[in-house]
Amino acid sequence: MSLRNCLPSNSTRRAASRLRRCAVSNDSPIPVTLTTRPPAVTSLPAAERDVIDYVRQLARTNQVAQPVFDRMRTQHGVTGLVELTCLTGHYGIVSAILNAFEVAPAPDAERLDP
Repeated sequence: MSLRNCLPSNSTRRAASRLRRCAVSNDSPIPVTLTTRPPAVTSLPAAERDVIDYVRQLARTNQVAQPVFDRMRTQHGVTGLVELTCLTGHYGIVSAILNAFEVAPAPDAERLDP
């Protein structure tokens, strides 16, 4: 089962982009620097908060707390976790390159303000 079939539309992409303080357009998977702090996620459903927690923990510490990992494995399976982990790494690389070269967002890019 693919993670993209398990999560609400754009959740994974937005989680990775918000962690990296980047913006994404619904038409483009390319993130760019835009915000200065991660937004609050308390109003999101628990399943989406788990995705954001997983991505944040993985990107910040290269580890994920066992309770978060267990919930994600139950919800999305091992294949889903592998896909999310790979996607997080991919966005980390792309974000680092775009941030290093100070690539500006497209004028019509969606803002992901905190």
